[in-house]
Amino acid sequence: MINPGSRSRQLRMALAAWWLAGGLAVLGIASAALYLRGDLPMLEQTRTMVLGLFLAYGATTIATINIGRKAISETQPAMAVSVAVICFGFLAILLLLTRTYYSRSFLLAAFFVTIAWLILGRWFQQKYFLPKLAVEPGALDPAVLGCGKVRWLPLSSPEISDDAIDGLVVRGSCRDPEWQRLETQCALEGIPVYYGTLVEEHICGRISPERLSTGQLTEFKPRRLYAPVKRILDLLISLLAAPFLLALLVALAVVIKFDSPGPVFFVQPRVGQGERVFRMIKFRSMRKTDDAIEARFAAAGDDRVTKVGRFLRRTRLDELPQIWNVLKGDMSLVGPRPEQLGFVREFEKEIPFYGYRHLVKPGISGWAQINLGYAACVEETKEKLQFDLYYAKNSSLWLDLVILWRTLRIMVSGFGAR
Repeated sequence: MINPGSRSRQLRMALAAWWLAGGLAVLGIASAALYLRGDLPMLEQTRTMVLGLFLAYGATTIATINIGRKAISETQPAMAVSVAVICFGFLAILLLLTRTYYSRSFLLAAFFVTIAWLILGRWFQQKYFLPKLAVEPGALDPAVLGCGKVRWLPLSSPEISDDAIDGLVVRGSCRDPEWQRLETQCALEGIPVYYGTLVEEHICGRISPERLSTGQLTEFKPRRLYAPVKRILDLLISLLAAPFLLALLVALAVVIKFDSPGPVFFVQPRVGQGERVFRMIKFRSMRKTDDAIEARFAAAGDDRVTKVGRFLRRTRLDELPQIWNVLKGDMSLVGPRPEQLGFVREFEKEIPFYGYRHLVKPGISGWAQINLGYAACVEETKEKLQFDLYYAKNSSLWLDLVILWRTLRIMVSGFGAR
């Protein structure tokens, strides 16, 4: 017996009402702050501020929701605050440049109320709005059922209690007529039916190569506008950051030169999009050795790493010169890390579908990099490939934003450095 319909529509309506109420609360409290200060603008000026306020609040809300979907885990308050800072900061700069009237008390009140509403909304979502999925036996790995991002309802028989559900998770190849009848009934009643492999992919943020086939290659092609828009953003961010990074690059170059003999930069052929080989540049972090020596993984405590190099690798500052590769178009700010040609040839022989990671442009930072750090053996490379495959299949500007945000945190913590 299935409760007619799922909760999905009710939850969407509740969330829409929550965000609408948030917009009204932001406007009301910001207007109250303006009124208490006695700084009442003219009607035309008020319209401009209110329109700008709703645009900033709407952009913050949309960005937070989409980032939460792509971040795999719940949206963190710090990320929500950062999104609000960017959106409201852009509004303030726009008003300032256009010399349009604005009230600082109005904008500040709206900004802080928006942050409070985002954090409160996240708490309500975790408490009341988590999706509830019924799961067929064997449809999911038991470890996934321990994830707290979803309310799971494991099924022992092909029937569901009176509790409403948001979806049914099924096995890929179920031949039991009773379970097939349950799946059909759910579909007829508008309850989504999901394959377990896809649910695991979204929850864990990775794709196992063992579950891929050549017929899925079309799923790894991003939307048509994604690549050109991402290229424009790569250029804009790189060009805007270049003047601020120049002094840091010069200072690091001087320190490297005095720390150990050898060149400042390390240039090496790497494999990029479409398996095209390019010359990647980075700060040298190891002592100069014989170039004829076969390449090997950098292990923890590697004696080839210099004192300055260890700091550079921990903070990822050794990757900064790759901005040049981004400007040239060989790399992007976000994407799978480019690997050495020798390693690529080895991995393609040992790891199924390893070449799928070359469907997208390599990046300075990537989804696998922020989740696992450096790989020091073939087994770790296989594990990293699962995250690279997820990125290649689900690449989007929202996921790129999540990766950039977590990269900044990693630069501070030094996670995964070798």
